[in-house]
Amino acid sequence: MIRTVGPGHEPSRRDTTLTKPCAPTPPDHDLSFDGLQVIEAMPHSAALIGPDGTILHVNESWRRFARKNGAGLFVEAGAGIDYLEVCRNAGAVEVLAGVQAVLAGRLTQFEFEYPCHSPDQSRWLLLQAMTLGALPGRALLMHVDVTSRKLAEMAAQEKCVLLQQTLDTVETLIVSLDREGCVTSINRCGARMLGRDPADIVGASWFATCLPQPEGMTRIYPVFRQIMDGGLEQVEYFENEILAADGSRRMLAWHSAYLKGPDGRLAGTLCAGNDVTEHKQLEQALQRSNDEMCRAQAIAQVGNWWLDLGSQRLSWSDEIHRIFGVEKGSHLTYDIFLERVHPDDRAEVDARWREALAGGAYDIEHRIVVDGEIKWLRERARLELDGQGRVVGAYGTTQDITLGKLTALALGESERLLREAQEAARIGTYTYHVDDDHWTCSAVLDDILGIGPAYPRTAQSWIMMVHPDDREAMGSYLADIVGARVASFDREYRIRRPVDGQVRWLHGYGQVDKAADGRVARMFGTIMDVTDRKEAEIALRETRERYRRLFLLNPLPMWVFDEETLRFLEVNDAAIAAYGYSRDAFLAMSILDIRLDTDLQALLDPVHRGGRWSRPMVRSGAIVARTAKSWMWRCGPSPSIMRADAPGW
Repeated sequence: MIRTVGPGHEPSRRDTTLTKPCAPTPPDHDLSFDGLQVIEAMPHSAALIGPDGTILHVNESWRRFARKNGAGLFVEAGAGIDYLEVCRNAGAVEVLAGVQAVLAGRLTQFEFEYPCHSPDQSRWLLLQAMTLGALPGRALLMHVDVTSRKLAEMAAQEKCVLLQQTLDTVETLIVSLDREGCVTSINRCGARMLGRDPADIVGASWFATCLPQPEGMTRIYPVFRQIMDGGLEQVEYFENEILAADGSRRMLAWHSAYLKGPDGRLAGTLCAGNDVTEHKQLEQALQRSNDEMCRAQAIAQVGNWWLDLGSQRLSWSDEIHRIFGVEKGSHLTYDIFLERVHPDDRAEVDARWREALAGGAYDIEHRIVVDGEIKWLRERARLELDGQGRVVGAYGTTQDITLGKLTALALGESERLLREAQEAARIGTYTYHVDDDHWTCSAVLDDILGIGPAYPRTAQSWIMMVHPDDREAMGSYLADIVGARVASFDREYRIRRPVDGQVRWLHGYGQVDKAADGRVARMFGTIMDVTDRKEAEIALRETRERYRRLFLLNPLPMWVFDEETLRFLEVNDAAIAAYGYSRDAFLAMSILDIRLDTDLQALLDPVHRGGRWSRPMVRSGAIVARTAKSWMWRCGPSPSIMRADAPGW
């Protein structure tokens, strides 16, 4: 710690003949009486020093500070102390050089901030040395108490660190860019998605480094620049791919907020991106199954609804009931929905809906009010037409995007951001203190777990919430973390909520803090309710299995063949029995091997219409006459055809 001479510091030598504060002496500094009065009136400790560094005069603030801190009468009087010599003895090289430069006229002002702590108080002072234009070779020294500012800076820094630590536990990529598109900050999830060290990302161009090329720089960056320059409307939601260090790509859904500088111009943007890669892949898989499953995937982890335009009756999924805070079984209509929309958004939502009924698109973001709380939603819809092309209804999805909106709109208000983000995304936070065997969590996590304030918060109480089928594995996993055998927590598991017995799927993420001896002292992280996604995955598997059984056990002979090569891809048991070939033999042949005619057009024409044949067919090598009515249709987007025969037509 560097100590400079101030009113609270005892110099290395003193005038031992001084036993009381010195009375004002005749001026030895050529400073007028008015000048001395100005120094005396200064609110900060001030001293006038001569060309050789000797203190010529100190003000009342100096003397008062010296008395308060018990510095001694010599320091209290001030005059006669060699300020430069004390700096040398204290090793304050930078201060010594700065004050000498001011005395020599090389600098007009010099500043140096330093700690000046007392046994019962932390304190920081700012030394300001400046020339006196009318008195060359003289300098005025002021010691300004900057403790309040310093403490505020330290508190702000601690708050920023806490916010960054919290954001690092969120499984959402959060990145901020300046107006040139360079990264100014990124959370741990973002660095992990990109496979890079945060230090390598901060300062780099986001569009050139983290997006696939050439579209990153040729298509996306120009749009960003136009928005920053005010040439385009600000975009709050969009989707694009990111490029990881290993060359892999991930699709992210982004919510953005635009940050303004002191001059009111756009200074950058803050973006929160959710990885929707698996979501997009699951949508494609469901589309190949059938249109109904495509709708189900389109609303995975969001709510779906159906509106009967004739009766105006509205049907909601469980997720939308939760989003709107409306009990299941309640009577719902379009007007009831509209009443829940925020008053400032209601007219716009109604107008956009009426435009959609007239043939326009319905893709809108708006707010709703639930028990006094504001939520942000994104809604999409498609119209259902009858055989005459008339609109009879509409089905759509409602996505709760509150987390992204609040992250974009209220980053500076960290406490409100975290609370509302957790409520919107069903993500709760927790901290487990290992030595005390006690954990705390956010109110959202209490709601997810189905517990109240009186519920015991110990490791054993958490284990007892875990589903019996997962309990042993999760207990071992927790023991491995506490025993420092596992560095972090990342596991999906089930619980049975104490409040209602519901089984919920959770995904927990966590990090550990270790004590000086290497023991795990604390674990903290987030827990997300992933029940809807899990149930969608199970439903998809069950649907595929039903279709497979329907094909194999159908009493009609059925097979699937490739439309281009005509080779058999699959046959059911009825076809094996009807045609006398084994399954392996069938799969080694083409459709032409069981027909004597080779008219390809006649063969494939029934893909779009039923046909009747009375042509000889081959059965186990023998020619047989078989009259059959067959149905053939394409199976999904691939060039394969399914056929079913009904004998005896």
